[in-house]
Amino acid sequence: MWQELDRLHREVELVKSGAPTDRRLTARWMDERQPAGTRTYIHATQLLHVGYDNLRALQALFTQGAGVWAPWNLVRAILESAAWAAWLLEPHQGRERRVRGLRIAVQDHRDWQAFFKEFDGASTEQQRQRRAQQVATTEATYRAEADALAERWSKLRERLNLTDMLPSLAAVLDLDGVSPAVVVGMWRGLSGMAHGRSYAVMAYSDSTTLVPVPGGQTVHLTINDNRFEAHALLACWFLWSASNLYLRRSSQP
Repeated sequence: MWQELDRLHREVELVKSGAPTDRRLTARWMDERQPAGTRTYIHATQLLHVGYDNLRALQALFTQGAGVWAPWNLVRAILESAAWAAWLLEPHQGRERRVRGLRIAVQDHRDWQAFFKEFDGASTEQQRQRRAQQVATTEATYRAEADALAERWSKLRERLNLTDMLPSLAAVLDLDGVSPAVVVGMWRGLSGMAHGRSYAVMAYSDSTTLVPVPGGQTVHLTINDNRFEAHALLACWFLWSASNLYLRRSSQP
């Protein structure tokens, strides 16, 4: 799977850099010439970069030895970024792809505002005014694109949630014998590992009790190979699916 993803990554990089040069009448060519179309592919490209960067980090980590926590966090990052990229590119209708690209952009802009708001107390009045003007200008652009798409602004501002989105993805529905609920459960486990939750590390590790202590026990933990392989394969499947979607939208009508 890793070898196949390395090959796909090279193809994605070629398409991103402009090859093949003749992209007329492809889905991407049509999308990017209509309102909000460029946003879909800007964000999809970035999300694929996130997935591949974390995949390289995971591959490098295994040359050093896998601890209990870090490998799961890399798998989580691969799965999350690839799932969002697949969500962006999956619709057959170009308008829906463009709406989703705009929704991602709007959410990113809201998060940007929340991030900088925390620094208002350390900013000058001039810096705050400049950011306020930037917010107003960007929002006006997004609102104009929403009008061009005949899409309600209130819908575009709705918070996107990965667990709501996952069950409907084709990458999930195409998994033979695996229910969407199980995929969401695997995602929750990865999220639990990223946040240092005890339930997650006990579910995903092999443990040996060393010393009983009041209210619990001190244990020796090692990564569970079978559970890790299942989650890593799921994340790589999402990255494989999203990469192929990206290449298809960039080369086919």
